[in-house]
Amino acid sequence: MSPRYRPLVKRIKPNVIEVNRWADDAVSKLQGCLESTDWSVFVDANPELSDLVDVVSSYIQFCRENSIPTKKVKVSPNNKPWITKEVKSVINRKKQLYGRGEKDKLNAVQKEIARVIKVEKAKYRDTLEKKLAKNYIKQVWEGMRLMSGYSNNCKKHSDLPCTSAE
Repeated sequence: MSPRYRPLVKRIKPNVIEVNRWADDAVSKLQGCLESTDWSVFVDANPELSDLVDVVSSYIQFCRENSIPTKKVKVSPNNKPWITKEVKSVINRKKQLYGRGEKDKLNAVQKEIARVIKVEKAKYRDTLEKKLAKNYIKQVWEGMRLMSGYSNNCKKHSDLPCTSAE
C-alpha cells in the first residue's frame, strides 16, 4: 500500500531562476557604461517619444546585462521567502554535525537556527510593512497568508480532502 500524501518537494520540481549579483564593482561598471554614453545620438535618431523610450530602455537593459553578472539559483517549492542563504548555511552546518555524530553541539546550532529564522522573518515582515505603506495590498495579503500558513483554496489535484477554515 502506497501512502496517499506525497510532500510538495517530491511532487513539484524546483524552479531555477536567474538573479543579478549587484556587487559594488558591477554597479560602478554599469555607472561607467551609462556615463560614457552619448545620449544625444538617441534623441537625434528617434523623434517620436515612444520610439525614444523603447530604444533607451533597450540600451539600458543591454548595459545592465553586460555589466551585472547573473547567477542561477534553485528555489524549492516548499521554501518560504525568509529562507535565505544564511538560514540554509546554518541548516547545512547542523546536518554536518548530525552526520558526524557530534550531538553535543547540535543544541547550540538548533538555537542558532531559531535565532536566524527569527531575524529573517522580521526582515520579511519589514518588507511587507513597506509594501503596505506603498499600498500594495494584494502582495501584502499574499505575504500574510504565506507567513500564517493559511490557504483558502482547495487544490484540485490534492490527495487530501478539502476543509474549510471553520
